[in-house]
Amino acid sequence: MAKPKRKSPGPFKFKHAVDVEVRYIEPQILPSVRYRDADALSRAPKATIEVAVYKTACCERYVRAVIEAGKVIRLDVDACTDAKPVKPNPQLNALMKAALKRARVGTATKWKPMPVKEFIAQAQERPVGGGVTECFEFCFIFGCYFCCVTGDRSDCVPVTPIDR
Repeated sequence: MAKPKRKSPGPFKFKHAVDVEVRYIEPQILPSVRYRDADALSRAPKATIEVAVYKTACCERYVRAVIEAGKVIRLDVDACTDAKPVKPNPQLNALMKAALKRARVGTATKWKPMPVKEFIAQAQERPVGGGVTECFEFCFIFGCYFCCVTGDRSDCVPVTPIDR
């Protein structure tokens, strides 16, 4: 049974030593997903397909499903090509965790491999990556960042401030 679509929180602010403004970014399923040949992909020894995109004013981050032996074994999220990534320091990590908690998104969970046919069917009904990859923009006194958290990995890029 498909999980119900999670309602994403709207932009919000909270205090974390400084005021922080957060905007959760919903993944947009690419229209081409519905036309993928799930049978052919199930037979392919290895394949990678684009399935969704996280868009902001300055950056697009594509989500790719990595397929091996008929199963989607992981989701990869592209880095922003327009900005140089910054390695999250402990303070930035604390802000990301606080933002995820405050958005009631939780922390990204570990991906569990699933058959290609099941993945493609589910991808048409609910956001790809939800619960596995979470992306958001947040601004505070020192600047704005577009961050994605996948499992235990996270990366951020400095961005133009959120439209206020």
